[in-house]
Amino acid sequence: MLQNIESSLDSGPPISTPHSDNAPLELWKKQVRAQFEDWLETIAEIPEPEAGEIQDADEFSIFAELAALRAENRKGNRKAAEVFAQFGETLTLFAAEFSSLRDQLAPLKEGPLPRAHCLALAELLDRVRRLASALERPPKQSTFGALGRLFTAPWTAARESHRQAVDILLGHLERLLLSAGLEPVATLGKIFDPNTMVAVGSEASEHPQLTVLEEIQAGYRWQDSVLRPAEVKISKSSL
Repeated sequence: MLQNIESSLDSGPPISTPHSDNAPLELWKKQVRAQFEDWLETIAEIPEPEAGEIQDADEFSIFAELAALRAENRKGNRKAAEVFAQFGETLTLFAAEFSSLRDQLAPLKEGPLPRAHCLALAELLDRVRRLASALERPPKQSTFGALGRLFTAPWTAARESHRQAVDILLGHLERLLLSAGLEPVATLGKIFDPNTMVAVGSEASEHPQLTVLEEIQAGYRWQDSVLRPAEVKISKSSL
């Protein structure tokens, strides 16, 4: 059928003269259209194009990939800059709150701190410890290898600077609690003590039953009494 169409196209429409009408041309068009429609009916599926050979990357494609990589890293750096800016604002507010708390505690240096102040210090220390723990986990490595690490090096250094600042703040808080007479409750590896601990979870383990496996929240003693019990996860029988 396709050959018939090609032969019809090769032969072309009849040449009309200025004195002839368009009847032969219209008849030829109808014949070609009918043959083409018949050929379309015989097609069952669209043939897949033949895969061409993969050519080596040229200079333009390498430049395009590098430009895309640069744009992607710029977007990542802008996002990281926004995150660190928000983190810096949070640290600024946190430092202001800590300074305010220190000013409130200054008149009480001559005597023991009230129980409520000691409990507030313990809760503040918990928050700083969680923040320090989050900063200890490094971000995922870039998928672009050494080139990606080159672009992300500035905000990686900024993250390390923030981590060191939080560690210094954590040390100050821990010394402040010790000076206020707070003593942490020893938990890990100890047998569960209901007087100083609260069990918030358990799991099967080879350790003796009721052994503390994990400390969820630190507990503190204050003036020979329990200021806040420790929240722990304990072992249970594996049978």
